[in-house]
Amino acid sequence: MFTIRGVSSRKIVRGAFLLLAAAFFANAQTDLSTVRGTVTDSSGAAAGGVEVRLNDQSTNFVRTVQTDASGNFEIPYLRRGSYRLTVTAPGFTTFVADNLILESSQTRRVDVSLTVGQVTSEVTVAADAAVIEVESSAL
Repeated sequence: MFTIRGVSSRKIVRGAFLLLAAAFFANAQTDLSTVRGTVTDSSGAAAGGVEVRLNDQSTNFVRTVQTDASGNFEIPYLRRGSYRLTVTAPGFTTFVADNLILESSQTRRVDVSLTVGQVTSEVTVAADAAVIEVESSAL
């Protein structure tokens, strides 16, 4: 065993291992994406407590979140792929965005305006068109 200015080799090896492990986990998360947005009603008022469901269409994995008091939601740590976003609230029509395509390291914004209607009504939006990245300066 050797020491460098009072630090044992064991501490140096342990520190190097922790540094490498941190770099590995930081690199592993760089390809993950996020979907975020704001849900409002037809008058433009924030819709808090609304259920937002994101379904990975290739694996059928579902993530569900609720909007905060300002109507905002965020679903992070998503792999690239095709998703279906469903927003439901009592007394409003169900909003569905099909074919929401996520690429690596992308933040995709989906703002939703709910309309008053029957619970059985559904508004479906095809989301496969290219969008402008408004969350960052990336092209």
